[in-house]
Amino acid sequence: MKTQYVLFLVLPFMFFSCNSDDPSTKQLPTADDYKSIFLNVINNKTQEFTFDVSTNPAVFTTAKGVEISLNTACLQIDGAQVTGECTLEVVELFDKGEMLVTNKPTYGLDENGDKALLISGGEFSIKAYQNGLSIDNVCGYSVNVPANLTGGVNPDMTLWTGVVNDSIDIVWDEIDGDNQEGFIEGEGDTYYCYFGDFGWTNLDIFYSDENPQTTLKVEPPSGYDNTNSDVFLSYVGEPNALATLDVFTIDGYFSEHYGKLPIGIQVNLIFVSEDDGEFTYALKTVTIEADQVYQFSESELQTTSASALETLVRNLP
Repeated sequence: MKTQYVLFLVLPFMFFSCNSDDPSTKQLPTADDYKSIFLNVINNKTQEFTFDVSTNPAVFTTAKGVEISLNTACLQIDGAQVTGECTLEVVELFDKGEMLVTNKPTYGLDENGDKALLISGGEFSIKAYQNGLSIDNVCGYSVNVPANLTGGVNPDMTLWTGVVNDSIDIVWDEIDGDNQEGFIEGEGDTYYCYFGDFGWTNLDIFYSDENPQTTLKVEPPSGYDNTNSDVFLSYVGEPNALATLDVFTIDGYFSEHYGKLPIGIQVNLIFVSEDDGEFTYALKTVTIEADQVYQFSESELQTTSASALETLVRNLP
């Protein structure tokens, strides 16, 4: 009888697996992934103050020394006067690092309805709640801002209100000076402000440059678009301003269609997206030329924490 042997060949190191670092297999962020990193930062920067409306006025001092004073008789929910204990939530942003990691660039609507760069004296989100219900402020409130947080008083500063869309992008619209909506006065070392209802408010002036202006295009790495990434512009020499390329063209470029970038100035182009709950970014310092096109590649991307990216952007020239 013939015995048959079956040979099993074992190759101990011949196992195949996907390399998660291979760009071709990288999991690209979704729109929700990208949105969540900004929301996390905003949540971490939110200061909470508890107060009772029986104390009038209710006065609060933020971590950076901004003083907020509420006339508690003006607080309502669905038209009814609020009583009892409430919570005030405050976010304060004073430099381009904070503005980037919260997706709150300083782009405002000019008299033509176009977007133009603003120089900020401070961005604020101020809201109040009781038992999870949003409180309305029907007669405004005062906010005193130390001007040294943004380089001193500028007499041309005006107030702007921010409208946030579902993608948490913001557009600033100037308040027309009606005292019911808000006003600002700089005196000594303080901006004395009167805000209208709760929400996002900004102290701003338009950036001014006499150079001829142009537009530019920025090509993101493959797989990225305006749903899961952005390109921000930090103007060299402007610590309290942050622009963004708010248009994504049909041929796959970030751009802006107003042609308001001054030729000859230096800017930092900052590509930003999300990677496993953290920020991924790439940075180029360029001098604006007419109709220039720039590219970011996958190999340029670096992943870092929100605090590290905030510090990096804050310290850019």
